[in-house]
Amino acid sequence: MSICEMPDTVSETHNTLRLPPAGVGSRWLDARARLLELRPDQQEMFARLLTHIESGWSRVRELQGIYDRNAALEAQGGPVSDLLGFIDGDVVDLFRAIVLDAADLVPGWAGWEHAADPGDMDGDAVLFARYVGVLRLAAQSAALDPTLFADVESACAALEGWYARLADVLRSIDEEVIRPSLPPDEW
Repeated sequence: MSICEMPDTVSETHNTLRLPPAGVGSRWLDARARLLELRPDQQEMFARLLTHIESGWSRVRELQGIYDRNAALEAQGGPVSDLLGFIDGDVVDLFRAIVLDAADLVPGWAGWEHAADPGDMDGDAVLFARYVGVLRLAAQSAALDPTLFADVESACAALEGWYARLADVLRSIDEEVIRPSLPPDEW
């Protein structure tokens, strides 16, 4: 599933991840289109960024699907409810912010040179990795149905190491594109 299918909002119905793209989808498509106007070395670097984000999205969609399939349990309260709320309201929403940051990091839009900041995205990605680790630990609770545990564990295991690979790409972008575009006194 392409990241382009991601919508503008995560609504209270918890089904918006299946809706056609709105603002996020168009921002993502715009970022992909801007790649074609970059120098070849920058094209490769930013294509790696967007492709890596897309690789994480398939796993985040799995987590959202876990929530959707078990949403009725959230109304019951307790630890399972908290876990499901954490998936939907924290993990998925934070990843959505990372997606928007990645789209905005691709050069070619007015004001990019003043707004592009891989540090903000990196901070969100560090927090995302922490959330996935906490979610993985929480899924080991005896309060979870074994099938629910297996589904959460599988999605989280697939995201292991995702942040480290993203950090490498962001470091390259910062060193090779962002810093050279700034006056030395703004480093």
